[in-house]
Amino acid sequence: NQEALAAYFVERLRYQNNLAWISMSFSESGCFAGAWRDRDDPVMNISCPGENDGRPREFVMHADGTRSSLTRPVPPYDPRNRAWYTMAMEQDKDVWTDIIGFHEGRPGVTVARRVRDGQGAVIGVMTVDFFTDTIRQFLRESQPAFSSVVFLMVGDQIIYPADVTAMESNAVSYAVSKFDELKNQTRIINIKGIPYYWDMRPLPGP
Repeated sequence: NQEALAAYFVERLRYQNNLAWISMSFSESGCFAGAWRDRDDPVMNISCPGENDGRPREFVMHADGTRSSLTRPVPPYDPRNRAWYTMAMEQDKDVWTDIIGFHEGRPGVTVARRVRDGQGAVIGVMTVDFFTDTIRQFLRESQPAFSSVVFLMVGDQIIYPADVTAMESNAVSYAVSKFDELKNQTRIINIKGIPYYWDMRPLPGP
């Protein structure tokens, strides 16, 4: 049930404050069941190409179990036309997008993976989205020491930790300039006379 699945995603978002969206897109119908958060209460988002002119219906899902309709200018939607959907359908592993602008007006990244049923047939694609400002705060909270910096590379783009200092920014810029040399390595590197312990961990992807 599409609406029940979206409601399940809503409850997951209610207690997973670091996530922006959770969704499931169905390959045969193009129907979409999702939930997003950009406010105190998560929002359910459901759509099918053949219903309501393809435009998503959205409801703010309140903690007391009630809901209220949300009206905003959302265009017709078919997830099968999205780049992340195509990427995920091509392989059985997580794929990460570049940083993109979400419809809510905030930048973020999507991790997507195709889903199979119990008989092994592909039935669609599931996604989890992260706003970049949430990632930046997570990176800041993940700093193992005062003199360290944790950052994330998404394609050719860099996500810095929140409130990055000039020294941290310079260290990251230097490390990125030596990316091919330092790729997948754990070692000590010297940046302007300051030793840094470099440790790179690739995210699963294409």
